[in-house]
Amino acid sequence: MPPNTKYHEVMDIIWRRIEAGDYLLNDLPGERKLAVDTGVSYMTARKAVLEMIKEGMLARETNGKLYVDPSFKRSKSRLDVVFLYPAYPSDHLNQCRLAVTEVANQYDVAIRPVQYVHWDDPIVWDALEGADGVLLIPSTETVPAHVIERFSNYSGRLVVFDGQMTQHGIPSIRLYPSSHIESLFEYVYNLGHRRIDFLNSQGHNAEIDRRVEQWQEWSVRRSVESKIWDEPAPPYTDPTQYAYRLAKRMLRTWNSSTGPSAVMCASQPAAIATMRACYEQGLSVGKDLSIAAINTVNGRYLCPSLSGLELPDIAPLMETVIEVFSDAKRKWRGSLLLEPKTPVVYDGESVASIRQTPGAKITHKTTRRSVTTASD
Repeated sequence: MPPNTKYHEVMDIIWRRIEAGDYLLNDLPGERKLAVDTGVSYMTARKAVLEMIKEGMLARETNGKLYVDPSFKRSKSRLDVVFLYPAYPSDHLNQCRLAVTEVANQYDVAIRPVQYVHWDDPIVWDALEGADGVLLIPSTETVPAHVIERFSNYSGRLVVFDGQMTQHGIPSIRLYPSSHIESLFEYVYNLGHRRIDFLNSQGHNAEIDRRVEQWQEWSVRRSVESKIWDEPAPPYTDPTQYAYRLAKRMLRTWNSSTGPSAVMCASQPAAIATMRACYEQGLSVGKDLSIAAINTVNGRYLCPSLSGLELPDIAPLMETVIEVFSDAKRKWRGSLLLEPKTPVVYDGESVASIRQTPGAKITHKTTRRSVTTASD
């Protein structure tokens, strides 16, 4: 084989960028910019570009602007999908991205993670225009009406992930169906807890509102004594610090006789903050106060391990989405709402069973159980 030349190295760099989806949302630079980016001369960069045009990978507009040749893209079976999510720190968002990427790797699908900082961020529309499909995680910021209206122009190319916009005609993947959430409530209830407070620090959107409302309905139906502690964090901020302040306020007057025996948290940040507040208060999590979260991210590796709903199997849901994204003319069939079938309830050390004797103090037992409904 002939030795690899400088212009071949530049071709390889451009190709890797195309494969990674770098030019889905950004213009392909000209030869002078490519030369600076890759540390070669202008003539070397130009030779690489001319070779890629000759091979049908790149094309040039009449004004000289370069772009990936559409015919070359169509000759490949691979799909370019943007995973669009709000720009704030979240282990849950990262877990969702990794789970989506893992499924995509089983198909000829490339996932490009992209963050947005508000609903009128141009990156949102660049993603919808440049990719074969977009998986969108909604932020807690209210979606403006004009954004919803524009979304309707991207039928078959936009799917909401971990949220619901089916009321606007947008297909949606809801990770935690109501029946799954109730299975977690029942899990704590069946361990003997009858005084359970609910704590939330996530910004309110349709998903968080649904969790709060479901808790209210379930606690009334089950005759559970409950107080809701709710301090939503502003959009695009970390809810952990808000949960910490809220939990400290909750624990200031807590006692084992009249206070809750368990706390149900709307999300893992709220649970982690409550666990820390308990430690500072001198309370033992799982012994003095049990804590569970509606969604956990590697909660089993915390100390103590956190009980809650883990991310379900999304592969069957993603298969449906990929089928739609793979055919620009394909229309969405069936229900606009996709939900996993089997809940994954992890039984951690943060929740313990209790024995309730009329007129007697609650006694906590720390015997562990195995109720995880999916393989470890």
